[in-house]
Amino acid sequence: MSSNAYAKAAARADRPAPDADPREIDAWALGQAAAKLTAAMNVPQNIPALQEAVQTNQRLWTIFQADVSSEACAMPLDVRKNILQLSLYVDRETVQRLADQNASKLRTLIDINVNLAAALRESIRSAGAIRPIEAPEAGLAAGVTVSA
Repeated sequence: MSSNAYAKAAARADRPAPDADPREIDAWALGQAAAKLTAAMNVPQNIPALQEAVQTNQRLWTIFQADVSSEACAMPLDVRKNILQLSLYVDRETVQRLADQNASKLRTLIDINVNLAAALRESIRSAGAIRPIEAPEAGLAAGVTVSA
């Protein structure tokens, strides 16, 4: 099995169950996007990887925007507004990174994803619904699971 196949298998193994707490699923997705962004930042000459990572992150944040904009969203209005404001910032940062293709400037997007994922995981842990996980590799914040 190639190293790429191993990486794909590891990513599937880390994926939360479909019936998992939505916060766990969101935290996992943010961690996956942060891992892609980190990989792109670590190989700045690989412009296709940068574009793919930034576009993957953009799709994730578009899903968040749609979810919190929905009338069916059960989140408190102030939380929804905060997520929308943050997502607008992510949109602006995304457009800038796609335009300048400067991988060294991906840290802001990575930090947003990592910090939000950690906060989501902590909210689940404090509610007693998730087991603590080990700190991931690649310098990401504790509480975010990423695959190789």
